[in-house]
Amino acid sequence: RQRQERLRPWLPNVQAGASGGMFGGSPGSDLRNDGSRSDVDLLAVWELRNAGLGNVALQRQAGQLRQQAMLAMQLAHDQIAAEVVAAYAEMQSYRQQVAIARLRRYIHHTFYPWVTSYLFTRV
Repeated sequence: RQRQERLRPWLPNVQAGASGGMFGGSPGSDLRNDGSRSDVDLLAVWELRNAGLGNVALQRQAGQLRQQAMLAMQLAHDQIAAEVVAAYAEMQSYRQQVAIARLRRYIHHTFYPWVTSYLFTRV
C-alpha cells in the first residue's frame, strides 16, 4: 500500500465513455431531417491532495500501517516462542518428577523388605 500511495500522484485516473443517439429537426413539427450521432470520451485526471502534502501524509500513513503489521507479527512470534519455552520447561519438570518417582519406587521395593525384616528380627 505504501508503494501505491507513493505512485498515486504520477498515475492518472482514467475514465472512458461512449454515447449515441438520433437527432433531427426541420421547420414546424415535421421531422424529415434526421441523423445519427455518436461520441466517445476519454478523460485522464491527475490528483494532488492538498498541493501534494496530502499525498505525503497518505504515504506516511501507509508506512505506519506497514510498520504496525510488522510489529504485530513480531509480537506474535515472540509470544509463540515464549509458549514453546514454557512448555519445554514444564515437560522437563515432569520428566524429573517421573524419574524421582521411579527412583523412590525402586528404593522402596528394593530396600523396604530388607529393612523391615532386619528391624523385626532384631527385636
